[in-house]
Amino acid sequence: MRLSVQISLVDPSIFNHTAKELYHEIFMGNEALKENTDVPSLLTVHLNRCPIVATPKLGDSKIAQKLNINLDKCRANWHALKTMGLKSQLHRLYLGKEYPRKNFVEQQLYDGFAPNSDKPILEAIRSDAENFIAPANVFFLIHVTNNL
Repeated sequence: MRLSVQISLVDPSIFNHTAKELYHEIFMGNEALKENTDVPSLLTVHLNRCPIVATPKLGDSKIAQKLNINLDKCRANWHALKTMGLKSQLHRLYLGKEYPRKNFVEQQLYDGFAPNSDKPILEAIRSDAENFIAPANVFFLIHVTNNL
């Protein structure tokens, strides 16, 4: 599951949302989504269930014309998303979210993937990824199991 932004539909009011309001918009259930007349600009996407997701780098003028996409509007929205502090709001939202254990095999695939001894390293990377990764020498313990 990934957080996606529909950059052609970014509502400027999203920059004023609290973390709780962002949570409601992003994690809106399918039934609520069907009842909502406004398409949310932030949403979660299950990559294995979504046939078409494109990064901004893939949006050239030829594709945009074919799909009737206003690239200038998308680029302006993308720039606003990068500069208006939404990233820090989303970071706080995900830090405070409790994730219930799921019974789906595909969601359990990486349970226990990282041993507890590596969890502080992973948290350090998540909390300051931009400054941590480039200069850091990080060593992970590789844990292999045969119980698949």
